[in-house]
Amino acid sequence: MKHLRLILSVVLLLLAAFCCVNNVVETQQAATPEPYIKPDSAFVSQSLAFTEAMGLSLKVNPNPANTWVTVDYTLPEGFSNAVVTLTNNMGLEVYTQNVHGERGQHVINLQKLPVGVYILTIKCEEHRLTEKVVVTR
Repeated sequence: MKHLRLILSVVLLLLAAFCCVNNVVETQQAATPEPYIKPDSAFVSQSLAFTEAMGLSLKVNPNPANTWVTVDYTLPEGFSNAVVTLTNNMGLEVYTQNVHGERGQHVINLQKLPVGVYILTIKCEEHRLTEKVVVTR
């Protein structure tokens, strides 16, 4: 009888330990961020339409480009400061510049950047627009 109690205690202890370990694994898996899901085109179109209706606009020329691009921008009414960034395909910002004025033109030198696809973003407070920029040689 004594051995049966000892065996039962060991089994219960092992079962409790297994449950704790399993719970930790499940918690860690739940904490893992979900993969990025690209929004559907209807959502993007509505967001873009809203941003443009607020007055933020962005135009990049030439595209594709090899030595430089010109960024023409218009900020929403009442705003005069924004940040222009160029991000590579690894998500690293390779260029950042503050721009001033409700409207303007900004030139970015691409000569030191490798060939590839970049994302140009203009951010003005909560407003943001992006444009794909292709660098060729």
